[in-house]
Amino acid sequence: MILLKLIMLYFKDRNEAGKTLASQLGQYKGQKNALIALSDGAVMVAKSIAEEIPAVITLLVTEAIAPPGEDIPVGYIDQDGAFVENKLLTSEELRGFTEEYRTLIEQQKLEKLHRMIALAGGKNIFPQDKLHDYNIMMVADGFSSGPLIDSLVDLLKPIRIKNFVIAVPVACVTTVERINRYSDDVHALGIADFYKGPDHYFEDNTIPPHEEILKIVEDSIARWQF
Repeated sequence: MILLKLIMLYFKDRNEAGKTLASQLGQYKGQKNALIALSDGAVMVAKSIAEEIPAVITLLVTEAIAPPGEDIPVGYIDQDGAFVENKLLTSEELRGFTEEYRTLIEQQKLEKLHRMIALAGGKNIFPQDKLHDYNIMMVADGFSSGPLIDSLVDLLKPIRIKNFVIAVPVACVTTVERINRYSDDVHALGIADFYKGPDHYFEDNTIPPHEEILKIVEDSIARWQF
């Protein structure tokens, strides 16, 4: 059992958090690295890491798929249409939800897929077929959700990963315990007992418009020599 010490850190902004994370990732300099950002805020963290440790920045967008009136999702879908089930649900629970709400679930998948494609601007911002044998560094600006972590790991299974690294400014203690099971290397600068959402831990929560975020990712992928 891994015992984690609660550490509370606050940052000026996501740029500062990224630079601090980069200082802990020096061992990966000179290797093939891919930063997989999970949100627009995470792209800002990843951008600062990539300035210190050469790496391509990608963006993996996911949406939860939940039956009507239910708080717990049956699974998650990404912008390529890949769907993975929520491992916190039993096979009986999943079968019950899918049998009762099959049409609504499929409709929700389609709607959210179209929305994610629109958010990606029709661009390939997650070229997973080019990331084999890379160090895959999953970057967030905060982590709270255990079920999402499980699903993200499943979504990355098609990639042949050299080292799987988690880099995050602040995460919930139970989530850090969870990601330790999956990853080769975890860097969580702050570990919170009661995680309050990413914005709570930054003095400046300014994030550029989504179009600018996409441009950061597109430019990084275009410049990278795969």
